[in-house]
Amino acid sequence: MPVKKTMQEKQSSMKLSIGWETDRDIAKELADFFVVNVTPAYISYSEIQCGRAIDSRRWSPKFREVLLDEFKGAIKTRGNVREGRRVAVARHEGLILGIVVIGIHLKAKCPHVVIEDLVVDQKKRGNGYGKEILNWVERQAAEMKAVDLFLESGITNEDAHDFFEKNGFEVVSKVMIKKVHYEK
Repeated sequence: MPVKKTMQEKQSSMKLSIGWETDRDIAKELADFFVVNVTPAYISYSEIQCGRAIDSRRWSPKFREVLLDEFKGAIKTRGNVREGRRVAVARHEGLILGIVVIGIHLKAKCPHVVIEDLVVDQKKRGNGYGKEILNWVERQAAEMKAVDLFLESGITNEDAHDFFEKNGFEVVSKVMIKKVHYEK
C-alpha cells in the first residue's frame, strides 16, 4: 500500500528550476515579487545604503523603483559573469518561487561571493525552497572558485538568521550605524 505524502513533502519534492536571469523585461515582475515577500525585518545596512529603506524600520517610498533599477542592472543578458552582480530566479511550473541576488568578487585577495538578497515566496516558506536555492548558490560559488560565501541580514530577521545558521553560516561581525548631522 503506497504511503501518502504530507503537503509539505509534496511541495518540497517539486523540482525547482533555478538559473541566472537573462531577460531584463522580467525586472518589473522581480521587483513586484520582492516587495510582496519582504517585511521591514529584512532591512539591513545595505538597504539603507542603496536607498531601499529610510532607516532600519521603514522602506523608502521609492522602494519598488529602486529595486527595478537594481534588477535591470544585475540581469546579465549574456556571457559568463566573473565580477559584479547577478540575479537568479527559482521557478516551479513557470511561477517565481524565489529570487537570489549575488555579488561576485573573485578578483579580491580572498575571492568571495556575497548573497545580497535571497527571497522566497512567503506562502511557500518552510518547504525546502530556500535550502534548494542556497545549495544552488553554493554550487555556483564553488564552480567560480570562491573561498567564502557572505551575507548580511536585518537585525530582527530571526527566521533568516536561524535558516542561515542551520545551513552552516556563522556570525562574523556586527554592523552599526549612526546618523551624521550637518548644516545644510
